[in-house]
Amino acid sequence: MPKNSPLREHPYWRAVLDATEDLIFIKDKNSIIVDANEAFFALHEGGAKSVIGQTTFDSYSEEEQERFIAKDEASFIAGHERSDVGMHSPKTGELLYYSVQKTRFEFEGNIYLLCVGRDITCLLYTSDAADEEDSVD
Repeated sequence: MPKNSPLREHPYWRAVLDATEDLIFIKDKNSIIVDANEAFFALHEGGAKSVIGQTTFDSYSEEEQERFIAKDEASFIAGHERSDVGMHSPKTGELLYYSVQKTRFEFEGNIYLLCVGRDITCLLYTSDAADEEDSVD
């Protein structure tokens, strides 16, 4: 666990975070990843070493970068934000859809965003398939 992680004082949370398939990551006010769970690391080539201390923005298209930066800024101002976002997997290039909840919090005088992303890709494809079946009748 990174030494500047807000989770370092509660190591049992590591087991909880890594037990879920949801993407869970913590960003500082500059959108630098300070900690994340194994599901988030698995999404990026190189795992934790390529993510911690980075923004990961360079893994995405310019349009996706601008959208992520704007959402982070809005989340820091409002204190929270929920949105559904489409993005290309930095590892495979596959188009994925996530429902993302961002919540601002403070730890040792620093402000962070706790970000939780749930993969909703299959829900959208299932919904699209159901719509197509309905339109065939």
